[in-house]
Amino acid sequence: MTCQLVLQFKGDEPLDFDVLVNLEEKLQELVAPTADAMGHAFGSGEANVFVLTADLVATFERANRYFRMRRC
Repeated sequence: MTCQLVLQFKGDEPLDFDVLVNLEEKLQELVAPTADAMGHAFGSGEANVFVLTADLVATFERANRYFRMRRC
């Protein structure tokens, strides 16, 4: 079964969009090959990255480790 993981961040500045795109690319590297970062959305003070995965917990843990190392 495939699940969708949505990682949500605060962001509404024009430069935040470039950061979001770079983050999506980095997440794709981190979660491949067991998951796939499938896109992003930006607006209303929020930035989202969408990840499709069969293992929701493992994918979240990988992403969370990355954010903890970067202190995001």
